[in-house]
Amino acid sequence: MRRLIRWHRRTGILLALFLVLLASTGILINHADELHFDQPVESSLILTWYGVDLPDQVVGIHTANGWFSQLGKGIYWQDVRVAQCDEGTFIGALWLSGQFILGCENELIVLDHKGQTEEVFSSLFGLPVPINGLSKTISDQVLIRVDSGGNRTLIYVFNLDVAQWSAYESEQVQNWPPLIPLPNELKQKLLSNYSGSDISWERVLLDLHSGRLFGQIGRWVMDFVAIAMLVLAISGLWLWRVRAAPK
Repeated sequence: MRRLIRWHRRTGILLALFLVLLASTGILINHADELHFDQPVESSLILTWYGVDLPDQVVGIHTANGWFSQLGKGIYWQDVRVAQCDEGTFIGALWLSGQFILGCENELIVLDHKGQTEEVFSSLFGLPVPINGLSKTISDQVLIRVDSGGNRTLIYVFNLDVAQWSAYESEQVQNWPPLIPLPNELKQKLLSNYSGSDISWERVLLDLHSGRLFGQIGRWVMDFVAIAMLVLAISGLWLWRVRAAPK
């Protein structure tokens, strides 16, 4: 009996540390909206812990209406996220007749003049992929350059009105604008706004609360703590009943 009581006390002291952690993070998570924990993480230490490495250089393409670039999966118009490349990397952007045409390796995204998504075309719609170039004709038709393997490329013209692709027969050499480094001021603003846009403080608290912040080991530790708390509660009730029983 004495041995069980000593174990109960020592285990209780150890678990008290975890109880403080769980209680404090639980309260903060419960009031995440009021405390604005939906804001992105900007701490380089935490971002590094999550494996988010901000690039030294950000490249993009300049259109008549500003810069387009990619960070993570997001595509940014100036410093505002307007779309994302679900598959592959950002290839380029065009401004045509009041619309933006954004090219990713495996899809084309059409935005209106305000940056709102209107259409997304992928290989499911017959889009030839993978795209490695985006340009336009003199008559403002979209051209895509596709890697066909064996160091061969094919060029297709895209009719936006009927959403059809056809081989580009003209032998006229086209200009395929490359991605170039962003101006430093825009780059710094973009990186500052991006930070950990996919990682909020609420997520950090949730991961800390569940142990996921420390990977698989953290999850197992929190599982062990939960089981130990159950055992401690049951053994505590049993000890109370034994000691309270009439002698």
